[in-house]
Amino acid sequence: MSRRLLPLIFICWTFLACTGALASIKIVGRVMVPGDAPLSEAEITLTPLTDVMSRLLANESGQPKPEPIRALTDASGRYEIAAPHAGMWRVEVAAAGYAPLRTRLEPLIEPTVLDDGGLSPDVGLTVGVSDPEGRPVKDASVSVAIARGPRAFGGPPRHTTRGRCTTAEDGSVKLAHAERDVVSISVAAAGYPVRELDLRRGTSARVRL
Repeated sequence: MSRRLLPLIFICWTFLACTGALASIKIVGRVMVPGDAPLSEAEITLTPLTDVMSRLLANESGQPKPEPIRALTDASGRYEIAAPHAGMWRVEVAAAGYAPLRTRLEPLIEPTVLDDGGLSPDVGLTVGVSDPEGRPVKDASVSVAIARGPRAFGGPPRHTTRGRCTTAEDGSVKLAHAERDVVSISVAAAGYPVRELDLRRGTSARVRL
């Protein structure tokens, strides 16, 4: 191959790579509720995922936080949403009265059809956090991850974070929860090691640090 052609080939390859990275990528799926009924006007949110270093650099430079992309399901429960470029993204399905679902697309590089998002009624989950003496711990970080059930959402079986909140003055926090969810609860607070526990049934849990 002529050496004169190498720079031209490199430029063409770079152009195609950049064009592919900038092209929007469609994500489609369907939202259902118990009884195999489609749910209309459920909100679909697509949010870019960034690593810790990227978030720190963005905060220091004063860059605005990227706005999530939103869409609603139609009468048949179907939705279509587009990521503006390839990368790491989080998809969340939410509707009033139902526990939300989240999944990560790591990475999203091509048009994707997600499995049905099966929403379940929100029965609520209250987590109480206390110190070794039993006193409530304020501002403890509580996160909940759900193990996927028969109605998988988004792809391969794995845990997906449902929510992360901080405890109030009384050491408690309430999170969305579906009755049949098997959840893993993780609690972190300054001065204590992280505590984790699994909850297979019920709508409340107590965690002593």
